[in-house]
Amino acid sequence: MQNVDPEFCELKRMVAEQGRRLSNIEGQIQQLNRQADNNFKQIIWQFVAFTIVMAIIIILASRI
Repeated sequence: MQNVDPEFCELKRMVAEQGRRLSNIEGQIQQLNRQADNNFKQIIWQFVAFTIVMAIIIILASRI
């Protein structure tokens, strides 16, 4: 019975450590998701701006 108690304590410590590591990884994933969302929004706005500029250039070029 004495062998079980130290093993149980060690397993309990390992589970707690894995829980801390998992929480850290989840936080990092959330941060990366936010960055990816921001990058996606920026790309969309750049595409919209590019399309508008190209339309204006084509309109102005056709008047010449």
